[in-house]
Parts: sequence; structure tokens; C-alpha cells
Amino acid sequence: MAFQVVKAVARTGPGWLAMVFSGLALVGAAAVVQAADGTDGGPIFGASALVTGADLHCLLGVPSERVGLVACRNECEPIPWQLDERGSDGQLALESGPLPNPDDPPGVIDENDEVRWMVEDAGRAMRPQERPAGVRCGVEIRLAERETRYRGYLYAFVWPGLAPRSARSYVRYDSERDVITGFSGILQNNSRAAGGDFFVGPSAQAPGVIHVLVGAPGLTAAPGIADLVIKMLTDLGMQAEEKKDFQKKRMGWPRFEPASLEEKQDMVSSDSKYGNIVCRCEHVTEAEIVEAIRRGADTMDGVKHLTRAGMGRCQGGFCGIRVLNQLAGQLGISATQVTKKGEGSHHVVGFTKQRATSKMGPFPVASS
Repeated sequence: MAFQVVKAVARTGPGWLAMVFSGLALVGAAAVVQAADGTDGGPIFGASALVTGADLHCLLGVPSERVGLVACRNECEPIPWQLDERGSDGQLALESGPLPNPDDPPGVIDENDEVRWMVEDAGRAMRPQERPAGVRCGVEIRLAERETRYRGYLYAFVWPGLAPRSARSYVRYDSERDVITGFSGILQNNSRAAGGDFFVGPSAQAPGVIHVLVGAPGLTAAPGIADLVIKMLTDLGMQAEEKKDFQKKRMGWPRFEPASLEEKQDMVSSDSKYGNIVCRCEHVTEAEIVEAIRRGADTMDGVKHLTRAGMGRCQGGFCGIRVLNQLAGQLGISATQVTKKGEGSHHVVGFTKQRATSKMGPFPVASS
């Protein structure tokens, strides 16, 4: 393999550069950066790196199943990687879904495709005798981090047949134990209006009923739709009386997370509850939880929607019990009466090591 050094760099994260060298007659012989021997810092764990197909030269036009990435430590082994294909418009290629955008041709490295891997998988420079037997061409990729002076190497090769793959995987789609919370929804398909547009109109069978079929931007359109429905009902003869105590504007309250350090210090000085972080993921304080309950939030979801407590990475795994206890204490009810979103969605059904009746009232005894 005859190599020449090319000036190809791709941004891989804060301070990272990936430099692609193709055509080394002796792989690693022309290395001009230090190997990652641990003396000059280390990689940023959890960071990913990428190079585009345009920088990969002899890999262009090659089916991805014949391409493999190799890194050397004690031994030279395949590392996990993925090919992010992009269509001619530059958008990520998706073969299926509501708006499919397949690449042409699929599964082949194009100039705008991206080869991605984890930075920590890079290794030392490959020795000439370690080059895989039978490979058609190869590309040396060098990683450099300016601050820690880390240097790493990996190699992309084209095999005559299927390329070897790493047994490790960073992405799993079917492991139920990794699921923290699941969400689902229904996107209605409106057949009453052309193109699935909004449909708002009176029922032909039930007097006084207004059908409202709303598409994706329904939340934004809700105030205008409400005004339209009121007009339709009054046109049908319904007597409508304006609510005298309706508040058109809802007063906000100080939020801890976006505040500056000086503002946070003032908030804690004025109310010590701002110094007690209830939700660590979203930095929601006890003061905000208490204020949300005072303003009418009486369920776990109600507090979450007003404060974001429970919306972070742990999905309420850490703060959930603390929010529940705040609701019970502020509302003066038992923890067994606190619900997620109303009747039938209770979080607590009983307590361990308790009497059938306690000072807080009768509780169901949890079965062991």
C-alpha cells in the first residue's frame, strides 16, 4: 500500500481533531504525533469522533460491510463504529419512518457520509507487521487533543469479504432493563379536512356539540380555537357568561436553575428552601415545589409540569419520593392519597412495618 499524507481534519468535539493519513507504505512509519502511551494525558471518555467519507479516499464507494475499524493496544482488534449515511440534501438517511429519506446507494460510503466511533477506543500506532493480511487498502486516523496532549490512532481497512466486527456494542435497542420511562402518544389522522388540516365545526347529530380535530401545533392554536368554539356555541343560541375572576395572566416566580450565582445567593437568603435541591437533574428547589403546590398543583404530574421536577435523566427515581412527601405534607393528606395524575394513579398503596391505624389515619397494610 503506497501512502501519502493528506491534509484532512474533522472536528470531533471540544479541542479534538481527527487527522486522516492515507497510503503509508509502512503503517505508522510516518507518524508525526506521539502515540497514546499514557504519559501525555488521556482521552475524553464518553466523547465520539467522526470523519467524513470525503476524507477516507480509498474507502469511498465501498460497501460498509467490507469496511472495519481497528485499534492497537496490546493487540490490534476491531472496534465498534457506525456509518451515519446522509442523502444528497445533507440530511441523515432514514430508510423508514413517516418521512423516509434513503441514501443512494444505501450501505455504501459516500463523500457526505460520516464514520463515527468512541474516542476512548483509539490506541497506539500500528506496527508494520501488524497490518491485517489480505486487506485491499487502509487509512490511518490520528486523534489529537490540545489541552491534555493526548494522541491516539485507529485504522480503517477494506477487506475482500466481510470485515471483522467487534463483539462490543455501545448501542442496544432491545434491553428492557435499560428503559427508565416509556412514553407513547396518538397522532390523529383527520379525514374531515383536506390534507389533514384542522377541523372545527358543530355536530350534525348532537346539538350543542362542537367537534375539534387538531393537528400537531394544537397547543399553539388552542387559544384561537377556544375563541372560535365560544363563537360557534353562542351562534347556536347557547347563553355564555364571562367568568369574572378569570386571570388572563399567570404570575411567574423566581426559578433557581437559570439564575446567576448572585441571584441564587439572594434567593437562598430570602428563603432557605431555595437552598434545598429536591430534583438534582433539573436543579429544582424545595421553594419551587412548595410554590407550585400553593398555586394548585396537587398531583405528581402537576408539580412536574410546573417545575420540571422529575423530567431529568432519572425520571423521578431520586426526587420522586421527596416530591410525594412535599405534596402529602403541604396538602395535609396521607402519602397513599397522593396520585400521579388523578384518581386511580396512586404511587403508594401501603407502608411496611405499620399498624392498621396510625396517627395520620387508617392505612392499608402492605402485604409482604
